[in-house]
Amino acid sequence: MKLSIITINLNNVIGLRKTIESVSSQTSDNYEHIIIDGGSTDGSVKVIENFLQDKNYAKHVSYWCSEKDKGIYDAMNNGIDKASGDYCFFLNSGDTFCDTNVVKRVNEYCFDEDIVYFNILKVCNGQSTLHKYSSSIINEKFFYQNNICHQSVLIKTELQKRKKYSTNYKLVSDYAFLIDVLLIEKCTYRYIDDVLCNYDAEFGVSSREIDLMQNERFMVLRDYLIYKIKNNNGITYLYYDYEYAYGGLVNKFRKILNFISRITFRRNSKVYNQLELQLK
Repeated sequence: MKLSIITINLNNVIGLRKTIESVSSQTSDNYEHIIIDGGSTDGSVKVIENFLQDKNYAKHVSYWCSEKDKGIYDAMNNGIDKASGDYCFFLNSGDTFCDTNVVKRVNEYCFDEDIVYFNILKVCNGQSTLHKYSSSIINEKFFYQNNICHQSVLIKTELQKRKKYSTNYKLVSDYAFLIDVLLIEKCTYRYIDDVLCNYDAEFGVSSREIDLMQNERFMVLRDYLIYKIKNNNGITYLYYDYEYAYGGLVNKFRKILNFISRITFRRNSKVYNQLELQLK
């Protein structure tokens, strides 16, 4: 089995160097490396060119480019277009394999499911935290409580080429993709209790724009609920989906009420203080 390792990068020269070093050190030859750089100006291109001088690594680089794109998911889609392996795996700049035998171990598992996901190590401020998925059963509740990091999932290339990432979202198109293929299309999947990747949670955009990510997740769940109601000819799922989708709406409404209460309390406090001064 051949693995298409796709790396996207934009002005993260230090992270890109770590990622390429991690890929080039793999003991197995059953992979290709695709690098999509978004037109970096920090020396990233020079790093790529330096690594390509190593013939043992260069033979695995099936494609690389450095040109402007329309964002993270546009860059990922560009990498998918160039993939020729059996499965796609995104190892973006800053992310690294856990060890030199990851590609070898992946081949030894001998799977054929559409989606195969693993545990992941999240690295932030020099500290590594193991994230293990608590359930190997993927359903609506799973996606309400979790997401599968794209650095921990292998996706069949034929599926990935057919269902690319939406560019309508900035941070959660991988989340939307998995809900689409696993809950709507009912693609096959498998969970393997192993770790492939150290995920750079410090440099990642989603780690720095939490509010935007939560808003986009709500939009994905809302759209999924609309699809589900439409395809079941009624509102039979409204009560059931309250916990998963409308819970987000209730939280938003609660925040609005809390905001109004705080404003009202401050105004009442000012009035009370003025009255107290007059009485004195």
